[in-house]
Amino acid sequence: MTAVTMYSTQWCGYCHRLKSQLDREGIAYQVIDIEDDPAAADIVMRTRPDRPEAGEKTKRFVRYGAGPRAAQAMVLGAKARALVAGRYNASMEDLASVALPAVRHRIALNFDGMSEGVRAEEILAEAVEAALAGAARA
Repeated sequence: MTAVTMYSTQWCGYCHRLKSQLDREGIAYQVIDIEDDPAAADIVMRTRPDRPEAGEKTKRFVRYGAGPRAAQAMVLGAKARALVAGRYNASMEDLASVALPAVRHRIALNFDGMSEGVRAEEILAEAVEAALAGAARA
């Protein structure tokens, strides 16, 4: 049987449940921790209202934020963008540029967010801006 590849984090409850189910069923799997790319993980975690890194809009208007697959999509997109530009390493700017198409559909607004006309793009812009500011300070 071919092993399943699971992109995960230490903090993802869904991932922990999936690992338990795979173990119970005897299904082989390989775990790739997206936090090995801290920049992508930072952006994703900032879209989750239960995380301390989340911005005010996220805490107020988001029901569910992005998960590990969003970070995976961002990392792959950033790597592709870097290669097209002739570079071998993706930068924080590459991650930021692919964040919108990779993550916006993975953010679910709560009732307040929908009723006030908040868009996932605003939430994501806040997360990317904060992540870029944090990267600049580091």
